[in-house]
Amino acid sequence: MSNDYRLYPLGDSGIVVSFGDEINFGIHKRIQQFTQVLEQSLCKGMIEYVPAFTTVTIYYDPWIMSEKGRRNPYTAISTYIEELLSNQEEKSEAVARQIDIPVCYGGKYGPDLEKVAAFHSLTPDEVISIHTSGEYLVYMIGFAPGFPYLGGMS
Repeated sequence: MSNDYRLYPLGDSGIVVSFGDEINFGIHKRIQQFTQVLEQSLCKGMIEYVPAFTTVTIYYDPWIMSEKGRRNPYTAISTYIEELLSNQEEKSEAVARQIDIPVCYGGKYGPDLEKVAAFHSLTPDEVISIHTSGEYLVYMIGFAPGFPYLGGMS
């Protein structure tokens, strides 16, 4: 695993691992691989991790991470993460699940269909065709519970 990442603190009980500054499949893959390693290597004091578009934030208990006050908790967690990242091997891609989501267009379920079509100089049927012909990658689950942030939009 390449070492092009950056660590920085998030308050006194979080650390962010940044893999880049743009949303792309390569960074998404690295985040997925790193979260797999984290899941298999949870250490005492780690509370949770939150993957996002280009980062993974790890929340920890500073008291436990500092070995009950004997060392700096940020240094402890950052050293642990750097060890995980340096020892991480390239893993094969996880098998993706494809989920078909039924969609209703127009009328009371999609009152903006006509406006979207007109804005793009398309017919409503063309908008529907474009929308239903793609496959979209869920990059992360967002801030509203269960809200997927998608890539692959036209």
